Amino acid sequence: MVGRKDAQIWTSKVNQAGTPEIALPTASQFIVDSIDDATSFWAKHGGSEHHLKLGRARIILRLIGSAIGETVLPTLRHALADPDAASDAVIYAIDSQNTGFAGPPQDWPFETLSDQGRQRVHWTGPDGLALSSDESRGIWHLYDGAKQTGLYWIRAAQDLPFWEAASPLRHHIHWVSLQKDQGMLHAAVIAKGEAGAMLVGRGGSGKSTMTAAAMRQGWRSTGDDFVLVTNQPEPVSYPLYDMIKLSGMAENMFAEITASALNPQRRSDEKMLARMSDHANGAFVEALPIKAAFALTLTGKPQSRIGRTSSFQIVSAVAASSSVILRTGLKETFAFTSDMVRKLPCFRFEVGNDPLEALDVLDNFMGEI
Repeated sequence: MVGRKDAQIWTSKVNQAGTPEIALPTASQFIVDSIDDATSFWAKHGGSEHHLKLGRARIILRLIGSAIGETVLPTLRHALADPDAASDAVIYAIDSQNTGFAGPPQDWPFETLSDQGRQRVHWTGPDGLALSSDESRGIWHLYDGAKQTGLYWIRAAQDLPFWEAASPLRHHIHWVSLQKDQGMLHAAVIAKGEAGAMLVGRGGSGKSTMTAAAMRQGWRSTGDDFVLVTNQPEPVSYPLYDMIKLSGMAENMFAEITASALNPQRRSDEKMLARMSDHANGAFVEALPIKAAFALTLTGKPQSRIGRTSSFQIVSAVAASSSVILRTGLKETFAFTSDMVRKLPCFRFEVGNDPLEALDVLDNFMGEI
């Protein structure tokens, strides 16, 4: 096997009884060594190189092996950019099973700053070292902020869960964005006019359903689940993933989207995935200024209502749901979101049982702000 000879055993010594002991690495050394190995592997074997422009961030993505590209590229094709521009980071993406590069560890081989079962993190700040692992699925994200180099390291592409194809490289994009004064936020942004409404809330609060309704009515969007946002001088959103996810009644309600699902043989616990750009020509746009923020709540009532709310509710909704998914940079995400929300009027949006009716309510309301 090419690459690190043993990703589990690092150094050893013999104790007084003559028995070898294994000395586990530090997380920091593991990150640095793993990225160095990937860099050397690329220099020797090569692969395909792609340049991505994601808001303010420019990333060189180096894919080693053909299988990994089928997971990473489809939802990011809109971001492919001119290779001559300066980059902010280089990310290596490697599928070990299909390349001969040593596989990621089966189990966490060192102490950690936080522990969530077999999904764990290491974080030392935007310009330091970062790691997010999911050992149960063989997925490791590693980043050296000082060198602006990262590694997306998976055991086998065919074993990845469905959501990896919907939001690939999310941790790396989050880390690079923090270095570029840009937020990767769990939110949707839709617009009928020149400026958009940011819809926030936990998973299942209606962001994707409202986005699907907006697409049907000819509105524009920069995303239904994650968007990139800059704050200076005013909040502006940029697209991240060309993907919309629907589940439950929304799959039947928006049959025109469901008909082109990328996962038609999905399990009952999987959301339907479809490309936004396939369904509304010109609706998935390069940028949208944000005019106001709305905290969504599904009520099941016949009519939708909008009223004032505190900035704290918006900050809590965005920062909390973003942090649950991204798991690192919690303080930085909270600070960025607070700065953004201070520049926006904030509202609560009680969404009724008809998303098209709710969209009309939002349309009328936006015209009065």
